[in-house]
Amino acid sequence: MKIIIPIICLLIGLAVGAKFFSTTETAKEISLLPQSKTQKKLESFNKAAQKISNIDLLEYIKLKTMKEKYEKADEILGKIMLLFLANVQLEMNKDVKEYFSTSKRPTLKNDIPKSISVSKKKESIEVIISPFKKFNKKNLGKIENEDFSDIEIKTAKFELKEPYSFYKNAKSATELKEVFRVYGKFEGELYRTTGKTKGSIDKVLLEIKFMQVGDKLKGEYFSELRRDGVAYSTNRGSGYNGQVKLIKKPKKHLLLQMSPNSFLQVFPSNESEVIIGRFYDNDEYAGLVRVEKL
Repeated sequence: MKIIIPIICLLIGLAVGAKFFSTTETAKEISLLPQSKTQKKLESFNKAAQKISNIDLLEYIKLKTMKEKYEKADEILGKIMLLFLANVQLEMNKDVKEYFSTSKRPTLKNDIPKSISVSKKKESIEVIISPFKKFNKKNLGKIENEDFSDIEIKTAKFELKEPYSFYKNAKSATELKEVFRVYGKFEGELYRTTGKTKGSIDKVLLEIKFMQVGDKLKGEYFSELRRDGVAYSTNRGSGYNGQVKLIKKPKKHLLLQMSPNSFLQVFPSNESEVIIGRFYDNDEYAGLVRVEKL
């Protein structure tokens, strides 16, 4: 602590200088006294300085808190100044003399702030890395079918960067209220935007009937894709839900399994029985979808 360093140096100086006190210029008044009185003065001064160094400094080094050390250091400083005032007639400022010679000198008890307890528990900061591609308006307007151009505009900003990985790591919905908007039977169209069948329109069938069983969903799930009246992808299952996945952040939506390698990314609306979204196949965006509840 910075405050105790000059105090220690001062005490050392007092102990060493006590032997030569009568020869210093600062002790002229004491040296003019008779030898017996001068000797007694020196002995008294030496004992007082020795007491401070042996007792007070020993107490100081045993203190543990900074508050206690500050208070003890201030106490030692006060004693040293009183020692000077009583034994050495130095030319001190009047305010300094009054400060140390009266009982009005304040302690540090009210000056040192109480220790502030800082909770070690760190606040959890959730960092959300967007799974969506960087949205660019310039990429819009490439849909030739006008019936799906509006769907492209509404869903373009939510196109996934890594569709398969995103679907695989997503968690299945566990509450009936989470799948309420896709509960029931739906029929609609899938507009292909890539591949050999680009521009074609396939038929989409969905039938989802789950019930709440404890903290999970259980029931039947059916999805099918047809082209020219022929089913080319059928997904049927029963038991606990593994086909409908809920995404809460950064944008709430659902992922509906169509096959092991394909799924729909849909955004149900509470104001309409129509559901729109994007279709992903073999880890890439492949079309736009629009289905309506029957």
